[in-house]
Amino acid sequence: MSGADVIIVCGVSGCGKSTIASTLANRLDARFIEGDSHHPESNVEKMSSGRPLTDQDRTVWLDSICTDISLNAGKITVLACSALTPYVQSFLDDRLGTRITWVKLQISEAIAQSRMTSREHFMPPALLQSQFEAWCPPETGLEISAELPVETIIDRILNYLRE
Repeated sequence: MSGADVIIVCGVSGCGKSTIASTLANRLDARFIEGDSHHPESNVEKMSSGRPLTDQDRTVWLDSICTDISLNAGKITVLACSALTPYVQSFLDDRLGTRITWVKLQISEAIAQSRMTSREHFMPPALLQSQFEAWCPPETGLEISAELPVETIIDRILNYLRE
């Protein structure tokens, strides 16, 4: 595996970040962090009411994620985190002080919408368009279709990490 301490699986809602990140963590015997679990109640309420977050809203959330990761420094961590904007990506890069590998899950809006309507989540499907508008994938890392089977995605990530 590469020298990554943190593998961040990112993309819009409905792309399968949590499924891919948790499966990858299991395969690597790594720690899994669900980024959504670090949102303060105010963020959850805002998204639940159909309003997108601002970078200011994201700061407390990102601080919480970075603190959680730093408490387990030295252990490989796989983080499921939308990381839609350069602000979030830079924040994570600057604060973690570790080698990060980005895994960027790409998905069509129609398939993401279909997945979102068939699950329970605090973010309503109505916010999906705003996520696609904000999505600016990190410049580095592996870009992969989230429409592939989970095991194919995991195998491609593992091959990439070995390179």
